[in-house]
Amino acid sequence: MPSLSEWNAGVLRNGQRIADRVMVNRYREQSGLPPLADDQTGELPPAPIINFDNGMGCRHRGNTLKFVPCELCVVNKKEKLVTISGCSAHGRCVSEAYCFGAQPKVCRNCEEYESKPVAPVAVVIPCHNYGRYLAECLQSVLDNSVIPQEIVVVADRCTDDTLAVAERFAAQNVQVISVEHGSPHLSRLTGINATTAEYICCLDADDRISTGYLETGCLTLQGFVQCGVVYTDLHCFGESSEVRVLNPLAIEHSNYIHAGGVFRRAAYESSGCGSLFAYRGVLEDWLVWRKMLANGWQAVKSASRYHYRIHGQSLLHTAKPDWSYYDRAGLAHERLTIAIPLSGRWEWWAQLAMWLERQTWANVSLLLVETSGDAEFQAVLRQYAARSRYRDVRVISLDVEQPGLADEDRTQLPVYRSVQQTMPTIYNRIRTAVDTEYVLIVEDDILPPGDAAERLMRSMDAGVATVSGLYVSRYVPAYLAWDETGDMTTTGTGVQVVSGTGFGCLLIRGSVLKSAVFHAGPPTGNFDKSFFETVGRMGLQFKLDWSVQCRHQNLNAEIL
Repeated sequence: MPSLSEWNAGVLRNGQRIADRVMVNRYREQSGLPPLADDQTGELPPAPIINFDNGMGCRHRGNTLKFVPCELCVVNKKEKLVTISGCSAHGRCVSEAYCFGAQPKVCRNCEEYESKPVAPVAVVIPCHNYGRYLAECLQSVLDNSVIPQEIVVVADRCTDDTLAVAERFAAQNVQVISVEHGSPHLSRLTGINATTAEYICCLDADDRISTGYLETGCLTLQGFVQCGVVYTDLHCFGESSEVRVLNPLAIEHSNYIHAGGVFRRAAYESSGCGSLFAYRGVLEDWLVWRKMLANGWQAVKSASRYHYRIHGQSLLHTAKPDWSYYDRAGLAHERLTIAIPLSGRWEWWAQLAMWLERQTWANVSLLLVETSGDAEFQAVLRQYAARSRYRDVRVISLDVEQPGLADEDRTQLPVYRSVQQTMPTIYNRIRTAVDTEYVLIVEDDILPPGDAAERLMRSMDAGVATVSGLYVSRYVPAYLAWDETGDMTTTGTGVQVVSGTGFGCLLIRGSVLKSAVFHAGPPTGNFDKSFFETVGRMGLQFKLDWSVQCRHQNLNAEIL
């Protein structure tokens, strides 16, 4: 049996290609036509056996068509047979690729594809019953200006034609993994773990990307070593054609990075993003970006286009109406710092220590900043830290000019001024020490409810900087919160927007806490009011939750 190259050398006769009678008759027999006569076959060697369904045709795309000879292959030109369709993926006539004995070739589109550079990016496509969109999604990947190093479709509990659609692209090195997760986050994680490329793009199966999307993302990541993720605006299609401009706000407040960003594997792994769990109602991609950026990586916006399909089953349509900000942001799983400034009040520390043991927030770092100047009190705090149920406890001893100032009468002007000079020192030390996005400040003469942290967290929202519990002022018959007119609050219900509060029981964003330096200078001359005025200029709100009623242990006034 001759080789294919020997066969190719023997098929030229009188300046034209002719086909062996056996192979032509094979086609004619399959087509229901009578065999050709024997007068054209004497000088040709037997043809090699070729699997035309798989071995001929476009060598990159593969051939899924039945073999049909082109008109150059027809021995009797007077009896022309139909011209073949060409590349099975593009349907263009490339008859020279299919002539008997010819080497498999590619169509023009495939030649362009094979000439593209391979980019070090893995495209992971989680899919649950989106087979009707998957081919369009995959084609947008293949039409990119670079060839992805890896393409993985993760079919999650699919009962439609997802697997069949994905397998049609097997010749383009598309890998298919079938799982039973029932979770987009776990499906993405499966695809990420199945790949090795330096960069990753998780593309939803109902979306598509522009031709330069992957190349731009890779070049940006290569050019900026601190860049962890490259994102774009959302160009909607389907039921909406709007362009959603995603501005780089604080990632902890709201998610401005869609799930299809191109990100660095090293940033993902070093930030522990692969260990995140899938929680009901939580936007898992938001958790990933928050964790990545919290570890020092940066997000860079590119001008490429991510095409986001709007349809009846997209996330925006199927999100449950009871998914609050608390749910979407996954706040129940946030690590919380409880920061307590301690002035050395022995009798109140015992009660505060009992509250710390019964408070219900699970993931807590405890920060105790003491200014007592009392070595015995400091020793008690260190003993508590050693036996506490909290795994992360820090005790910071801070020298202040006048220890014990907290119990002095602040209605006296000299005392008031000393307090206003000392408190910024304490809170600036707390500000520099915290490393979590949410901080609950509890002053040492305030006892909140055991579930105060969760209740305050549930009142948090994208544009909110602080949420305060309710407690009575030591000297004035009113609650230590100011309404929008600047007056202290005496009545209210639910969750109220205010212009500022005290720090006795205050949940505050760590990013906000770090952005404002505490001082008692102009225009207010008051450290807490100056803080709220500074943060208010950022366009953020402050809330007072009337359900979180705290006990103030050093009252000289009561509300009538």
